[in-house]
Amino acid sequence: MARINTSGHPSTLLFHGEYDEKNGRRKSLFSNTLVLPGFDALEAAKIGDPKALNTIKQTLHGRHLEGAVFYRADLRKANLAEAYLQGASFYQAKLQGAAFYNANLQGASLYQAKLQCVSLADAQLQGAWLQGAQLQGANLENTQLQGASLDGAELQACKGAPAGRIARWRRASGREFSKIDTC
Repeated sequence: MARINTSGHPSTLLFHGEYDEKNGRRKSLFSNTLVLPGFDALEAAKIGDPKALNTIKQTLHGRHLEGAVFYRADLRKANLAEAYLQGASFYQAKLQGAAFYNANLQGASLYQAKLQCVSLADAQLQGAWLQGAQLQGANLENTQLQGASLDGAELQACKGAPAGRIARWRRASGREFSKIDTC
């Protein structure tokens, strides 16, 4: 789930309220972050055939989307390379084949996100929540995962996730992962 800055600062009360899943918006009076629950990139681009994703890509390359809310959004094959996504929430988002190369996802929530075949090479994921994430076939080369929570994450055949590195993550976090196969 998304983590919210709960300091008593007025900007927190005005702009960064908790996400209200029932109403699909923040509970604060205003919001200065993008909130797109259930966003469907295929529908927005008027793509009727999912096979068209092979030729059409949504690009958010280098965008500042700090704290954005993408609850259950469909951003398959989206280009989010070098994007600023600190504290963003991708709760149960469909992100298969997306590019997060060199993206800043520090403190982001990718809880139960579908991240199969996604590129997270050189991404900053320190303190990110990846519980239950499906990372089969993901590229994790040079990904920074210090302090990240990977409880229940599925890491089969991930590039850049050799057994030794996974063992270090286990020791550092004291946690277990499910279905690990580094091929």
